[in-house]
Amino acid sequence: MNETIAERLRPGAQETQRCALDITVAPLTFADWAQGAAVAGIQHVLGAP
Repeated sequence: MNETIAERLRPGAQETQRCALDITVAPLTFADWAQGAAVAGIQHVLGAP
């Protein structure tokens, strides 16, 4: 996956080199899931898209 992303990152018009990109993947914990659910609930109550 890192190779594919690195290949697709291209310098912008005023840049001369690619940016560094580090991707870290970690398993979600119950706390991560609960926080996401809380945010979704608050957004629903507030009418956020």
